[in-house]
Parts: sequence; structure tokens; C-alpha cells
Amino acid sequence: MLGKAARQTPPIWWKIRKTGKKTIGVLSPGYGLEKVSYSLMPNGFSYVKLNQIPFHRIFRTDNIFTQTNIVIGGGADLIHTFNTIPVNRPFVISFETELPRFLGHPTDWAIEFGYSMLQSSRCRGIYALSKAGRNFSAKRMRARGFADLADQIQIFRGGITIPQTDTFANLRPLRGEIRACFVGGHLFHKGIEAVIRATEQLRLHGIDITLTVVGKCRDSTYAAPDVLFNGNQVLSKFDQCSWITYYPQLPNAEILKLFFSHHLLFFPSIDESLGWVLVEAAMCGLPRIATNIFAFPELIHHGRDGWMIDIPLNDDRRWSFLGKPEAKDVWDDTQKFMSERILDIFGDNNLSVEKLIEVGATARDHINYLYGQDKARAQLESIYESALK
Repeated sequence: MLGKAARQTPPIWWKIRKTGKKTIGVLSPGYGLEKVSYSLMPNGFSYVKLNQIPFHRIFRTDNIFTQTNIVIGGGADLIHTFNTIPVNRPFVISFETELPRFLGHPTDWAIEFGYSMLQSSRCRGIYALSKAGRNFSAKRMRARGFADLADQIQIFRGGITIPQTDTFANLRPLRGEIRACFVGGHLFHKGIEAVIRATEQLRLHGIDITLTVVGKCRDSTYAAPDVLFNGNQVLSKFDQCSWITYYPQLPNAEILKLFFSHHLLFFPSIDESLGWVLVEAAMCGLPRIATNIFAFPELIHHGRDGWMIDIPLNDDRRWSFLGKPEAKDVWDDTQKFMSERILDIFGDNNLSVEKLIEVGATARDHINYLYGQDKARAQLESIYESALK
């Protein structure tokens, strides 16, 4: 995935320091924020990598120490972080799901401390990457009496670009079999059971469709903690079916090549904080079939640039059984339901290679509007200028 590649390879902007420009401090790791913010290179600003005291390695106890830090060394006019809260420098903060992000079971004291840091004069802006993320975090702030903090949350999605090289030109066949793909770090969590079942049924109904799968068969997921998955059975299925091509993982360039050479992305994931694979696939011209969870409806207009499978949700737009013991009882039925909805989507829309290419072009336009770099760069310049006043 693009985000993973961005985290692994230090980009050039780590080293840029130009006279006369305001400097924005960067803490590593950025957990994917690089691709939506730092890489935009906003006019009048440059980035510098800063160091931090690794409290989480010193104390090895409370998760609060992984998400709050003291920044040391390096001059910067402002720090732009992702999830983490600097306690001694002015900063703006971006986040996907919640703030403060203290994983596990944080104490009330830890949460109150995080909110107090966000209320301090050092915090110059709070930016969610989606409407769903803003609503999720704001709801919890209001419940604890921090309505003023909730009202300060704004949305900055960032900007993304996909390299359009000659390597990717004319890879997507304009007719013939439908090439579908599935890309996810955790196959079961992302809905591989539903996808395999649906693809098998489509082929039995005479639809000429193949499936390329990228991901690993992990034996459990937090989404359904009491479910143990049979990875060997699925891997055996991959070997037996000539219409399935399987890769445990692929480098970023090969993922892009995959997107540009296919007609459709299956991504019926049971839980996500945003859905970057939906964004990146659409930028490569792929329509998507996904669940209706969290921020996915912001990325897909049902029936226009993709299709959504409606699974039961709670007030936070998460799967109703997420992390609950009852998830074990409904897992198989949920996968079966999603596979049936995929069949309905194909039948109701008479999907063909030509139709999918047409819908994929609309998906590209929609995502480019949301994540266009020129618009995002102007937004980011405004964010930094406002924060430094």
C-alpha cells in the first residue's frame, strides 16, 4: 500500500530547510500522514524532522506515553503531528478516529490529561481526516464535558497523487473477462470469505470473472475476538482454483500495477478507520464494492462510482457486533449476507467490463476532487498560516 511504502522510505522533505521559510516540525513515525500532508510541500513552508524523548520505552507502562511526548532539539515554528500530542511545543494535530488516541483501556486521568493538552494554547488546530472521524471524536469529547473542544475539530483530508507512468498505460483490458482484485493486510478481517463465495457463484452463473488476492491469512481479528480462522483452508482454495491468483504481499509499485490492470476492487471490510485502499484504487480508475462502515460512504457514492453493502451499524457507524462476544455467532451469516449482496449488485447493474470502466472513471473524478493536491496544498498553507498568527 502507498501508506506503508511512505513510512518505509524517508522522503526528501525530511531534509529540506530553506532560508526565509517557516519550518514545520515532523515527528516520526507519521503513520501515513506523510502522503496526505507532508508531501504536499506547501508554499512558504519547509519541514524538519524533530526528535522526542521515548517515554514509552523508558516507562513501558501506560499507553499515554506513546501518544504524548516532549520534543527535543531542532528549531521549528510549528509541529504537525498525527495522533501524538507534544506537551512542550505549539502544534496542529491530524487524526483518523479519536483524540487522544490512547489504545487499550486508558484511565480517566489519561484521557483528561490528553484533553487538557488539546485545550492548551499550544494546540493551534485539530483536524480529522474524515467526517466520520470528526463525529466519532467529538461525540466522546462532549460526553466528558469538552463541547468547546469538539466544536474546534475541522476536516483536512489531505492530498494524494498516483504516478501516471508509461508502465501503467493500457494495462486494463477494454473487453473480455472481468478482472477483480482484493487487497488487504488481513484477509478475513477484510471479507475474503464473502468475496470468494460470491466470485464462485458469479462464475457458476456464467460471469467470466477472475480474482487476484493480496494479503495474509491471520488466525484472528479484534473485530471478532472469539473467531478462529482456518487460513490453511483458504490457502488451499487459492491453490485449487485456476481463476484465483494469490500474493501474500506485493511492493507498492506492483499494487499500483495491479489496480491499473483490473476492473473492480472488492473490499467488504468489517472495520476500518478510514479506507486508504478505496482511495488509492479509485485514483487508479477502479470502482469499489465495500461495506457501509465509518468513512466509506464519504469515499463511495452508491450506484455512481461504486457500491455499498449495508451491514448493521451502531451510532458510531461501526459494525454493531464489533469486538463483542456475539460477533462469533453472526460472523458466518454476515459473510454469507455480504456475498449475496455482491451477487445482487452484479445482477441489478448488469456489470460488464465496459460498465466497470465507466464507473471507475467516475470514481477517479470523485476521489481526485476529495484529495486533489492543489486544493489540499492551499488548505494546508492556510492551516499553517492561521496557526502561526
